[in-house]
Amino acid sequence: MSKTFRPWDVDQVWLLPQSIQDLVPSGHVAHFVRDTVRSGLDLSAIMDSYDEQRGYPPSHPGMMAALLLYLALDGTKIKANAGINKAMSYGRMKEAEPRLAPEVQRWFAEAAQTDKAEDRQFGASKRGDEMPDWMANKEKRLEKIRAAKAALEAEAKAAAEAKAAAKPDDEGSGDGGKARPRRKSKPVTAVPSDKAQRNFTDPDSRVMPTKSGFIQGYNAQAAVDGAHQIIVAHTLTNSPSDQAQLAPLLDAIKANLGTNPDEVSS
Repeated sequence: MSKTFRPWDVDQVWLLPQSIQDLVPSGHVAHFVRDTVRSGLDLSAIMDSYDEQRGYPPSHPGMMAALLLYLALDGTKIKANAGINKAMSYGRMKEAEPRLAPEVQRWFAEAAQTDKAEDRQFGASKRGDEMPDWMANKEKRLEKIRAAKAALEAEAKAAAEAKAAAKPDDEGSGDGGKARPRRKSKPVTAVPSDKAQRNFTDPDSRVMPTKSGFIQGYNAQAAVDGAHQIIVAHTLTNSPSDQAQLAPLLDAIKANLGTNPDEVSS
């Protein structure tokens, strides 16, 4: 008599018109990992080790193997050549821009009046129109804020357009052509979140969580030949999550070596 496991059926339809498949978007790496475990791995050695019939049924080894492989990829967060204090959120940008703009305009007006007064006093041929450092820095900061704000808005617009293009219909057809209601999707917006940040020194870098706190940096991935301890591929991303980095790393390995690896582990 074989061991009984807790049920693991990702195709199970719920009591309501909803299935587990609806919770994970099509094309997500989780589907690839699950299908690989279910159809491509021989788990007989693990399954055969469950010979004790007593006790509560354990979780299915296939599910645990898929979960382990999905969380197995690990990257290294590296610091960018930029300080985390040089980043500003979109919410702060919206507050700072209208506050700085009239202040900068007032400085320009005062500078123009001062320039005219000095021309009358010292002559028009004399220099004296150099912008003070305190004024120039404020102006440059306003320019950077506006540029960063525009970049965040462009990113949000592009993401919203991509999400809208991939958005499924509100109704789908089930068996026999009968329409089946789907979960109502969140409205797509092209406005950045107030928490969205952009660094003035290195706009491509992002705030990354580490064991010792947050850094301004990147997420680096490296593939190493286990037999020879040679780095065969590497990737760099500004996404703090490691979950979507396996496929790009495999593509880099194939591009460098001309073939896919027989086995991958981390």
